[in-house]
Amino acid sequence: HGEVPYPDIQAYNLAILAHVGRGKDALGSAKGLLNGMLTEKREQKLTVSGNPCAPFAALLSVVASYSKQGAEGDAGLWDTEDEEDPYDFALRMYDQVLENTFELDGLVADHHFYASFLRCLLAHGKPQEVTFDTMAGRVWDHACEAGQVSRLVWEQAQKIPSLKDSFPAGQRMATDLPSSSWRNVDRRWR
Repeated sequence: HGEVPYPDIQAYNLAILAHVGRGKDALGSAKGLLNGMLTEKREQKLTVSGNPCAPFAALLSVVASYSKQGAEGDAGLWDTEDEEDPYDFALRMYDQVLENTFELDGLVADHHFYASFLRCLLAHGKPQEVTFDTMAGRVWDHACEAGQVSRLVWEQAQKIPSLKDSFPAGQRMATDLPSSSWRNVDRRWR
């Protein structure tokens, strides 16, 4: 309606989220949308409003929605040599967002992003490897330090034995943690 001259971040977020749990081409399409958003940003044709991290969390949600064997009807989605391993892709995305290599104003990892990455770790990580627990601890520490432990992050952390075992007995929710761990989470997500 003429209020926003260019597509905004929320539009890209919603378009990427629509690919969660979809067919074989969903990840490629979702990646294309994110790359398109970044191109629009470079060309100054992106309205930066809303949460700049949301499209990145959405893309991680798309990655987490596939197993290594492929989604239903998608046998071998990750088996081709030209496809990057989903966990490697998620890890690279995690580091790029934390370092803001995209140079996107206001890009800061939020609780949706941390929860989405933990879902990727659970879906594609290798629990028997030491790096699994190390990465889980790293993400948990980042979320706590950023004050971004929401019920979404807490829910995923409860599924990771090394994290769950580190919580005090009887701890039932994120708000049982010190308030500094969830200080930046909107009340509706606590």
